[in-house]
Amino acid sequence: MVVEVLSPSNRGVAWQRKLEEYRGSDGLAYILLVESDTIDATLFQRATGSEIWTTVDAGDRTAVFNLPAIGCTLALTEVYEGIDFEPVG
Repeated sequence: MVVEVLSPSNRGVAWQRKLEEYRGSDGLAYILLVESDTIDATLFQRATGSEIWTTVDAGDRTAVFNLPAIGCTLALTEVYEGIDFEPVG
């Protein structure tokens, strides 16, 4: 599993190239992108024994990602624990 925290400096075209490199890693089952300025995450998961990747998006603290290939779950409450975002507007 790779976890990448996104910021203004690592978004965009450079990240897309990096994502393709990660997807080419045979032993990798999950890539998790976590936003740093809001509660938002995207999980890329490889189908078992395949080169097919699917995505799961989560945008609130109650979301939980199931990660059976590594035998665990990951709740966004844990990822964003202790972080309070400024209200928008």
